[in-house]
Amino acid sequence: MGGLQSKLIERSKLVEGTAYINLKNRSFSKAKHVLSRLRSLGVNAQLEYLFEGMIKNGALFTPAIIHGVELEKLPFINNQKNIKNSILPIDLAYKIGVYKGSEITIISPSLADSFFEDIPRSTTIMVDRLINTNVPEIDRYNIWVRLKKIQNLARKNEINTIRIFSKFKKQQVLDLFRTEYGGDFDIITWEEKNKTLVYALKLESTVMIFLFIAMTILVSLCITSGLMIFFGKIKIDMASFWILGMSKKELNKHIFYITNILSLISVLLGILIGLIFLISFDKFGPEILPDIFIERKIPVKISFSSIIVAMIIPYSISLLFSSFSVAQFKKEENYLEQIRTIG
Repeated sequence: MGGLQSKLIERSKLVEGTAYINLKNRSFSKAKHVLSRLRSLGVNAQLEYLFEGMIKNGALFTPAIIHGVELEKLPFINNQKNIKNSILPIDLAYKIGVYKGSEITIISPSLADSFFEDIPRSTTIMVDRLINTNVPEIDRYNIWVRLKKIQNLARKNEINTIRIFSKFKKQQVLDLFRTEYGGDFDIITWEEKNKTLVYALKLESTVMIFLFIAMTILVSLCITSGLMIFFGKIKIDMASFWILGMSKKELNKHIFYITNILSLISVLLGILIGLIFLISFDKFGPEILPDIFIERKIPVKISFSSIIVAMIIPYSISLLFSSFSVAQFKKEENYLEQIRTIG
């Protein structure tokens, strides 16, 4: 489950970025200065003029989110040669019947000329490439256009967004910007923008952990039954140790240690076998899902936190049930009575 979630987030962040900055002061020179300060902190960021508009091909219209960017610097475009005008997702292109080399019209209702009456501004541009980001909500409504073309449409040398495409420390950026720029910006991280999706993924992970705990408890109940049967089989042996001079306290202590060592070894062995299986499945696993799925091969994600959870939960539950078994054995066992029965 973690592998599927991480792949979804990774694809989305590759296109949308890890965060974006809304600039209240849209001066191009100030935006360039902000960009240079970000890059001095080791942050990969790009300037952008972002607005909502429409695109038209012949008689077909569709709403779109227009990104005015430097096309040659987009991180999700592999071969950036011969891209000078615009990039369109395949899903959006299919809506209005656009192909590579077609010309489309970009219309902005928010930008209007008022010489006679409010007429939305428009510009025509060629489609250089069709892409597929494998993120449906992006492929349906987004288009990337050369920044100068959008600035000409707006008739303003402005930048309203800086998009960040790398990991960064939000508090560090906030402290720096508040000192230098006051409150002329807002930083919105990917997680803040996609709160509903993040909540759904966390809920999904919580449910999976709950099912894992329930399964572990079920196995532990079986182990407890096995321990009770085992303790019943070794009553005579324990009585022999007691006759030879070992106290009941020592006997119970050794039983507790042995059961917990066995539990720890079992958990560690299970984790090791699981890691070997997952690494092998990741390298040699076949594409088992149909073509309709983006991830045809089930992705695997192994993290330190998941290994810790996989160790702590079963060991804690086994420790609890082992302690219960030992306590029951201590409560019910009477070595003197056992010796009399044998005699």
